Amino acid sequence: MYKTSIATLEDFRKLRPVWNELLLKMEYPIVFLTWEWMYTWWEHFGGNREPVILVVSEDDTIRGILPLYSERMILESYWLSGRVLTHCSATDLFPDHTDLIAPPDEARECFASILQFLRSQYRAWDVLRIPMVASSSQLLNWLGSKTTGLSHLDFDVEEVSVAHFIPMSGTFDDYFGGLDAKQRYNVRSRAKKLYEQHGARYVACDGSAMECLRRVFALHRQRAARKGIASTFSDSRVHAFHESLADRIGDKGWLSLRFLMRDKEILAASYNFEFAGRLFSYQKGFDPTWERYGPGSVLMYELIREAFANKRVEYNFLQGDEAYKGTWTKDYRTLSNVNVYNNSLLGHLARGGYRLKQRIKERLGKRNEEGPPSRHLPTPVVTAPGVRALDKNRRAKYVVQAVGIEALRTCREEWNALVTSMHYPTVFSSWEWIYTWWEHFGANRHLRLLLLRQNGQLRGVLPLFSEMKSMGADGRAGRILAYCSASDLFPDPLDLICAAADSRECAAAALEYLATADRDWDVLHLRFLTEESGLLQYASSASSGRFVVDRISGAPYVALTGSSYDEYFRGLSGNERSKISRCRRRLLEKQGAEYIDMSSENTEGVLKSLVSLHEKRAQEKGIHSSFARPHVLAFHRHLLSRLDKSQVWFRGLRLGQEAIAVFYGYAFAGRISYFQLGHDPAWGKFSPGVVLLQETIREAFERGFTEYNFLQGEEKFKGRWTHNVRQLYTVDAFSNSKFGRLSSWAVRARQVIKSGISSLVGR
Repeated sequence: MYKTSIATLEDFRKLRPVWNELLLKMEYPIVFLTWEWMYTWWEHFGGNREPVILVVSEDDTIRGILPLYSERMILESYWLSGRVLTHCSATDLFPDHTDLIAPPDEARECFASILQFLRSQYRAWDVLRIPMVASSSQLLNWLGSKTTGLSHLDFDVEEVSVAHFIPMSGTFDDYFGGLDAKQRYNVRSRAKKLYEQHGARYVACDGSAMECLRRVFALHRQRAARKGIASTFSDSRVHAFHESLADRIGDKGWLSLRFLMRDKEILAASYNFEFAGRLFSYQKGFDPTWERYGPGSVLMYELIREAFANKRVEYNFLQGDEAYKGTWTKDYRTLSNVNVYNNSLLGHLARGGYRLKQRIKERLGKRNEEGPPSRHLPTPVVTAPGVRALDKNRRAKYVVQAVGIEALRTCREEWNALVTSMHYPTVFSSWEWIYTWWEHFGANRHLRLLLLRQNGQLRGVLPLFSEMKSMGADGRAGRILAYCSASDLFPDPLDLICAAADSRECAAAALEYLATADRDWDVLHLRFLTEESGLLQYASSASSGRFVVDRISGAPYVALTGSSYDEYFRGLSGNERSKISRCRRRLLEKQGAEYIDMSSENTEGVLKSLVSLHEKRAQEKGIHSSFARPHVLAFHRHLLSRLDKSQVWFRGLRLGQEAIAVFYGYAFAGRISYFQLGHDPAWGKFSPGVVLLQETIREAFERGFTEYNFLQGEEKFKGRWTHNVRQLYTVDAFSNSKFGRLSSWAVRARQVIKSGISSLVGR
């Protein structure tokens, strides 16, 4: 008799030997099912979740383990919260080839015992979800059989991805010779240039695993920022998990870190696992400045060649149908998500909601925006009645909720994790910026944060506030709903806070929510959006008349990748180079001024110096600066006490003990944002502002930043440094209220007048 029970956390700790012993008896053991992976995940992501580690035993001998956890999540109906059992680590680390841990000859009995236990003894669940199950798995083979041992088993299977792999029979030369001739030529040509012309070399991790991992993290983050994509691998909790895992498995030989290096410079890095005779390619990164040399493909070539040399039986690319994988192999396994429904009210609703959506989709004949998979996927193993295969790229659904200050106080970690995954992450979207702004500018305003959740997880935030305004020169009146901090501090660029890949769908969900479910506003006014903004893209493509889009400014920037500072400087006009060099020589060499990093100094004192210099400069020019207003300064003092010191850039020019110029900016997600600069007018003839900007740009190049952003405003001085300009836009939407209709007419009329004036000026 097989009996199933739930292991306590103490039991979980003690299961390590038998756990991995069972795993190694499987036909396809994988590192993501090891005790080390699962227990480390629990330490970092367990939190308030309930562990449901199912252990199947026979006569006190453990025969199988199914590691699950319980958590309330949003079910398929998207308005009910149900009790969901999920495979451990699946929703945080996204491993694939998940399965029951049991020998093949005992898997069926273990599955039957587990389902019987869940149906008759442990009934506190509505849906059992096991994602990324391979077509060769024990679970799908069992579900597809006619002898599951349980009648009326309700389940669905959704094909979601593929996992390419290289079966390593024969020699590397045989394998490589079988690739496309163009592929072989490109790899050899790139390898020759990197090795012979640039002195690159392929090496294993030569230091601590922790330090090598951090190099991979840094390269991956740099590459993702360059491509403008989001990566869950950039999450700080994910980093902490992998560092703990490396420490735990460091002496087991499972960790494989490989680099392509030139002297001490890393061109490309690969984070892999070697387990049970297979090499699993987990994560990669390479320096974007070397992209034209193809370091990623050369590193892949070396990894595969090494795997053949070490007699591995398989090289697994893991999940993802990226085009480059198809150039190395044509073999792949289908990966599916499995849903099993309990005989509960919410279980029935989840099943019904899912299947109803499928029928509607089939009848309407709709396909998602990305279209079908690039090639035909094999017929799934599961053929049992009741199986429904979802479209691979099913459109995500979100639950949108409007919340206030209490929610803002408690979501700092989740919020900032989303910020790092944005298309263009900035400090202006960070929790620290928004929360500090609310503390200093929130009086008499109503905070309205839109939180977007999917399956219970926070996937997006649109930080808004509302206030009453009378008709002004901008044409907007009534209850104005606007982006937090935009009208007081003028930050840019702004956008809905979510992963870049989710931007368009999150924007659609948020704006549709405001249009249909939350109408307590007259004008929605969103400022400082870039062309890549999901909010702008959705508004631009929406039905005519719903939104008014207007360009308001440009934000010049210097792209720091692909060249050195010297190459960039040579690209400036001869007149500018001469002027900058002359100013630098006069001030630094002849007058003895020194360029210094002031970030480690007392921030209160540095900020005070900046304000003093800024006010002197403003008085000289006869202008008023919002930066010197008391509540703005109070905001910045408070913000600087909250931000990590590495995110604040205070740089200056000092002569003796006197600061004659101070630069204030932010270092965030690989970019420098130039926020404010002040210099002493008494030194005006030496152009300290020019010299300070030149030194900060040079330092940004040398420290490997990807961009130097001058932020909004197309002042003439910015044009001497760059011709790259990012356009910024506003998006307005209007309700059908009296103030909404009046504002719509006024804003549209103002836009027409503005356009007419521009046309006349252009003539």
